[in-house]
Amino acid sequence: MLYRLFTIIGYTLIGSFFYKNISSKSIKKSIIITYILLLLYAVYDYLASAKNSFDSGPSAIEAILIIGYSLFYLFEQIKTPRVFFIYTLDKFWIVSSLLIYYTGTFFLFIYAESYFVDPSFHESYFIINNSFLLLKNLVFSIGLLIKKKTDEYGSGSFNGFESYLKKHF
Repeated sequence: MLYRLFTIIGYTLIGSFFYKNISSKSIKKSIIITYILLLLYAVYDYLASAKNSFDSGPSAIEAILIIGYSLFYLFEQIKTPRVFFIYTLDKFWIVSSLLIYYTGTFFLFIYAESYFVDPSFHESYFIINNSFLLLKNLVFSIGLLIKKKTDEYGSGSFNGFESYLKKHF
């Protein structure tokens, strides 16, 4: 039950982040549609599966969707740059942390339901998952540090290229 709840809450928060930060209207619609479909599938999976099993299906689908939205966000930032260097944005580091975690644990989530009862897999699962979780949190922390640094300039500061030019020239 806890795995399924974590999947839904996690996708809700991350989907909200992408909904707010992606400018494409069609992708925003797909975020809403996939959220509803994932929610329905997670409920079905909860009712159809054993109560203590891992939710491999919904977790794998969540990972695929988040990887796709992360790649689209990065593509959108490259296509229409708002800053000179994308790595100066806090959102870049947040999206990168999500991309690292979900690409690193995608196959782990797929195999988890079948092999979670095996003690050796259980130990390997926690080592791999916690390693990628640690890496995700480190990269995410860079985004938070960058956010704090950019907030010091206040709301009257320049945005985008002007901000870079003002700070460095």
